[in-house]
Amino acid sequence: MIYFEKLIGWIARINGVVATLFFVALTVVVALQVFTRFVLHAPVIWSEEAARFLFFWTVLLGAALSVHHRRHFVIDVVPESPDAGPRGPIGIIWRLIPGLVIVGFSVFLLIQGMSYTEIGTFRIGTNSRVN
Repeated sequence: MIYFEKLIGWIARINGVVATLFFVALTVVVALQVFTRFVLHAPVIWSEEAARFLFFWTVLLGAALSVHHRRHFVIDVVPESPDAGPRGPIGIIWRLIPGLVIVGFSVFLLIQGMSYTEIGTFRIGTNSRVN
C-alpha cells in the first residue's frame, strides 16, 4: 500500500510539473501571437491552435491535480471536524461517498471518452495542412 501511495505522489508531482510547463508555454505562445499580430503585423499562423491545445491540456492536468488534492469540487455538507458527522460504520461510509462518486464519474468519462476517441482518431487540427 505504501508503494502505491508513493507512485501516486510521483504521478501527481510529474502532473504538476507538466501542467506548469504547459501553462508557461501557453503564456509564451499567446504573448508571441499578440506581439507578432499587433507590433510586427505578421501573425504566426500556428499560435492560435497551439494555444488552444495547450489550454485544454493545462485545464485537464490541473483538474486532475485538484482532484488529487481534494480541491476540485468541494461541497461542505458536513463540517470537516473529526468530531462532526456520523460515527462508526455509517461514518466510514459517509466519508467514502465522495470518493465513490468521483470513481463512478471517472468510469463514466472513460467509457464515453473511448467512443469520442474512436470518432476523433483521424481528425487533424483546423489549421493543419495535409500534403
